[in-house]
Amino acid sequence: MGWSAGGFGAMNFFSQHPELFKAIISLDGPMMSWEEFIAFQGERPRIVNNSDYYYENASPNRWIVRNSNAIKEKQDTTIFLVAAFMAKYHQNLLSIFEEQEIPFKYKELNCPHEFGCVFSEISEDLIVFLSKALK
Repeated sequence: MGWSAGGFGAMNFFSQHPELFKAIISLDGPMMSWEEFIAFQGERPRIVNNSDYYYENASPNRWIVRNSNAIKEKQDTTIFLVAAFMAKYHQNLLSIFEEQEIPFKYKELNCPHEFGCVFSEISEDLIVFLSKALK
């Protein structure tokens, strides 16, 4: 589970190594394309080599497609995406999950990008999700 960039990181680790995960939760992670990232952050070199190649190849969006068979084979892994301020950046990833026929849970909240608001709105759903996922 991760919040914000940690949500992106959690989804990235899961998408690259699905065999290691039983459940994945991303709380308002910025699931952005390179173009969206540049528009959001500006042209600052915040990613290694500031390259679209590096970003796109490190992106969960790419890895979900590459590892879709491994993700689907592991039917006991559950995915929960929570979006608030970053909701518009989730649409591509949601489409990929649907195209690849990967089951997931998605909840969109009316919160700013503020952990307290997001967590207070979603905490009960997280407990239910984790209790089912981890039995």
